[in-house]
Amino acid sequence: MQISGKILKTQTEDGLELDAILFEPSKRSDVIVIHFHGKEGDFLQNHFIQNMADEYPKNNYAFMTASHRGKSYIADFLRKSATGYEYTQLGSAYDIFENCLYDIDAWLKLALRLGYKTVFLQQHSTPHKILWYVYKKHPESVKGLILISPADIGYSFEAYVPNHEKNLILANKLVKSGKAKQLMPVNLWSNCPVSAGVYLNWGSPNSNFQILNYHHPERGFGYYRKITLPMLAVIAEFDFSVGDPPEICMQLLEKNTSSYDFQSAVIKHAHHSYLGYEDKLTKTITDWLKTREIT
Repeated sequence: MQISGKILKTQTEDGLELDAILFEPSKRSDVIVIHFHGKEGDFLQNHFIQNMADEYPKNNYAFMTASHRGKSYIADFLRKSATGYEYTQLGSAYDIFENCLYDIDAWLKLALRLGYKTVFLQQHSTPHKILWYVYKKHPESVKGLILISPADIGYSFEAYVPNHEKNLILANKLVKSGKAKQLMPVNLWSNCPVSAGVYLNWGSPNSNFQILNYHHPERGFGYYRKITLPMLAVIAEFDFSVGDPPEICMQLLEKNTSSYDFQSAVIKHAHHSYLGYEDKLTKTITDWLKTREIT
């Protein structure tokens, strides 16, 4: 599949350089979907990116697939410094959740500078970040959120990280002793290395990352319940990251939302990354986008 895209770069408020690719419709549009990858992914890795890069512009929506500081396991990034640029090591292992505000904000501002007026934010696996962003920033240009495979982070720690409680105590000790960057003796799911600071930041029961609590609904849905924007949540039938039947997860999202227009869909037979079901995922989203009143 050959699709023409434009390489973009932007700089966050804290000086980090990030990359993206923009795919535009043949006829000028004021509407753009900005997509973010999940934990330790990258902005081209998932096969559904190709489908979206092709189909969104066909439906007159620009599509930007963008990187953030949580890409890959551990990665080098350029950062603006007083003397020019320097390399800094980040990636999923060092990705403090709340810093997503810098990355999403940089891409949204660039989209507005490029002339786009209506923005839909989309994220795979960890759309908690775009939820946190709109909760904290309230951007007027964002008209809807697309949550693809929204994971239950608390369940993922319980299910896939050995001795989670003991490791949480260890991470807390390391952070208090000034060793937040030290890698933990245990990896996260997908065999992802993790620093003590991130383990504590993500794994604590009061973490802002632990907001979609399908497996433990008694823990509540926190700031998710305060977001009123239109939302589409899409989940795979065999998603490893939720711990409960996908229909139950979607019911809990609907029950706990304040969105004035919440819709959900389950992609039958699909797994977390929709391999082999990319067309169904893309069509589900484009059909929803068509229902949105663009003002």
